[in-house]
Amino acid sequence: MSGLYDVHGEDAAAKITSEFLEALAVNQDRERRSVLARVQRPPVPGPDPLSNYVGVSLDADKALEEGFFAPDAERAELWAGAFRLLSLIDTDARFQPAPSGNRWTAAHCAEAVARHRESLAFLRQLARGDFPAEPLRRHLGASAYFALPSKPGGETPVTLPALAAEFALDVPTNSAPTSAPRPPKSRSPVPTDGGEGSEQLPLL
Repeated sequence: MSGLYDVHGEDAAAKITSEFLEALAVNQDRERRSVLARVQRPPVPGPDPLSNYVGVSLDADKALEEGFFAPDAERAELWAGAFRLLSLIDTDARFQPAPSGNRWTAAHCAEAVARHRESLAFLRQLARGDFPAEPLRRHLGASAYFALPSKPGGETPVTLPALAAEFALDVPTNSAPTSAPRPPKSRSPVPTDGGEGSEQLPLL
């Protein structure tokens, strides 16, 4: 879309046909389902923690982004997959980056893990249907979604899964757990009666 504007300037809108928009939608659906298929497969850790981290973190971020504009059923599956992968980064040393050269110092690794723990806290809040007033700035899909008016009936809660045996890998972490950041001020009510909107998050 930006490329059309670069070429045609203010006349770009006239170049956007219904066929063009339909092709974009078909491609977006295909990409979203590809992401969904990846996050539903348990990751297989290799010998290099940094490579493991890069692989799962990219898929987790993409699944979180794609969930905002997905149909409710696919949103639930995408965010469940993102939750499993972010939980691995949070708790499993094999999926946490280890220092490697100047670009991945110990400080860089700690910052990367902390950033994804923040995403995990953000996802937990989203899953409750309790969308904060503002998204995490690094999530572009979230920023676009949050720019829209709030849904009249509120957001549909998503039940996050307990970690299945193949995801609950019993490996000690390489850093002490840190407390999750406090969620920002909410723009939607949080269910407190343990009903449909309640989160189910037991970790093995």
